[in-house]
Amino acid sequence: MAGLTKAQRAERKLLAANAKGSSAAPEQPPEQPPEQPPEQPPEQPPEQPPEQPPEQPPEQPPEQPELLAMIRDEPAFPGGPVAADVHADEIEDWISHGWQLAEE
Repeated sequence: MAGLTKAQRAERKLLAANAKGSSAAPEQPPEQPPEQPPEQPPEQPPEQPPEQPPEQPPEQPPEQPELLAMIRDEPAFPGGPVAADVHADEIEDWISHGWQLAEE
């Protein structure tokens, strides 16, 4: 009987006892195979109150970055742009590459 589970051995013992006419009961009824671990409910983290976002004034649009219009006489490459809206922090870099502030 090597390679059989306890439930299978108990079942065979019961069948053998019934075949002989004996009323011997198996040691354990085969309710659930012992190979399966008992079912445990999944662990749940402790309940925390829902986080509330910080209060903001209603209907306040997000701030738009300050963009300045810049132009160029000739494109840097064929088909390149000659006008651009540039962030105020990047003006010096664009000027060093041949761009100029557009007159408004």
